[in-house]
Amino acid sequence: SDLLSEIAASYEEYQVEFPLKEEKIRDYEFIKKQLFFRIVNYEKNKEQLQICPYDRMEDLAVTYRWSAYHRHDGMASAIVREQDLKMWGITKEKLRTDAFKNAEKIFPPVIKRIENVIPVHVEEGDIPIFVLSNNDYMNGASAMFYQGILQEFAERMKENLYILPSSIHEVILLRESDAGDVRELSYMVKETNRAVVDPEEILSDSIYYYDRIRNKITIAR
Repeated sequence: SDLLSEIAASYEEYQVEFPLKEEKIRDYEFIKKQLFFRIVNYEKNKEQLQICPYDRMEDLAVTYRWSAYHRHDGMASAIVREQDLKMWGITKEKLRTDAFKNAEKIFPPVIKRIENVIPVHVEEGDIPIFVLSNNDYMNGASAMFYQGILQEFAERMKENLYILPSSIHEVILLRESDAGDVRELSYMVKETNRAVVDPEEILSDSIYYYDRIRNKITIAR
């Protein structure tokens, strides 16, 4: 009984209340300000995608969500379903446009050298490795599809890029001249996914190539 009382007290102390009423959820003018998108692995999410609007990007799927709660102590969000589009009276194209426009405002992109994100020692002359995410480092791999983010970075580097999916939370950027053997990079990503990344946070076993002239992401072959 003492243990249950402690659990109940902790639950009351940390319980998060979402100040949302049903009329707000039905109001697209309210919802569209909370919209963002998240990328997931297509094959791993096939079942859920049957009832949700999404866009296919190579072996990934861009899904659409709205934020119900987003503060310093965390966030909660809901995926947009086909039935939600009917309730709001909007098209998938409208959803996509608003979500892409809004995502960068809610989750601004961040690109940092890896030693500024992870406390690793970098020897002088080591290959510069960059991490792309958002300012929350949560579901930040989606930032790779932000308008102009890769193009601006690649132009600054004066090179095309390889993109390594570290997890759903971030991706690793490498200049093409630093990438070396693509097969080795692919092996490294697969091994990291199996040994380090939680199964629900794995984005892909593929690595991607960004062509700055075509402004296009493809699976590296």
